[in-house]
Amino acid sequence: MRIGVIGINNKSSDLVLRECLTRVSQKHLCYDFSRKIACRYVLLSTCNRVEIYFSAEDLAQAHSDLLGILRQDMSLVFEHTMYSYFGFECFSHLAKVTSGFDSVIFGEAEIQRQVKEAYEQACLYQTLPPTLHYLFQKCLKIGKEVRTAFSLPKRSVSMESVLWELIDCFFVERSSVSILFIGNSEINRKILPYFQEKGAARLSLATRAPASAQELVNDMQIDMLSWEKLHNWVDFDVVISGTHAPGYLICPRQIDFREIGFKNRLAIDLGMPRNIDPALGKHPQVTLLNIEELGQLIDQKQKMSLELHEEVKNKLEQAAFRQIQLFEDKKTRVSPCTF
Repeated sequence: MRIGVIGINNKSSDLVLRECLTRVSQKHLCYDFSRKIACRYVLLSTCNRVEIYFSAEDLAQAHSDLLGILRQDMSLVFEHTMYSYFGFECFSHLAKVTSGFDSVIFGEAEIQRQVKEAYEQACLYQTLPPTLHYLFQKCLKIGKEVRTAFSLPKRSVSMESVLWELIDCFFVERSSVSILFIGNSEINRKILPYFQEKGAARLSLATRAPASAQELVNDMQIDMLSWEKLHNWVDFDVVISGTHAPGYLICPRQIDFREIGFKNRLAIDLGMPRNIDPALGKHPQVTLLNIEELGQLIDQKQKMSLELHEEVKNKLEQAAFRQIQLFEDKKTRVSPCTF
């Protein structure tokens, strides 16, 4: 099966390198076919991974071409942190990704949506070969089946629960803490109702597209902060940023802490690339945590047994092998984007 993947994730590289590669891949590989690339591909870019799945007659040449494109604007050495898989290993890897097996939060379902959106985005701009259609359609199916069979989300620590516990560590009374969410993103939409259910009463949202968030604001009866007044983030106890802005939205130079007293603040950056200038974390009144640091906290909290881990891994590999055999035996015909 002529498929391959090249990528990095939170296990193989640090945050700075992933952030840099995210920018480069989004700049050069968002389906710009003015470049001569002898393959078709799907770009999967999330907070914790940047992966390019591709298909070509000459996989080695396609692999080399993609690396060459990534090298153009990379100021950091990155090749040693990247992994590459071909054929069955590529199929097995994507099956693990879609199931949440390879995620920071074991079994999380958000990656299923992210993989599906990456595949659908590629379908909009390319005529994908049957191999890539088959790869993504079957791996999405496998991921869903495995999470259902093992009830993986129920066994996992969630991002929202870890964030709520963090707030509990920083503040005596969580219900009175003022929290600003930056960005009308999927992750923020997931955290907001969880916080409200837990008793958080002072919730606000700032977004560049307020009309798209109006229904959420009305349903949850939360406050809306104008994007133009984002510099007022310092008035809040907690800031959670999860938007797709290309640069830093919050910087140390925006504020003068001498004018606002000595109240400590918690800032959480869920963006990739990051939305909050890391220099802000050096201030004694601010505790800043990024997506990588949160991942380490989540990893410490997860108590997945080795037996279950191996059981899920074996089921995924068996399912991947079965689908590869079906494809090679030409018993299954593949049609584009059947969602």
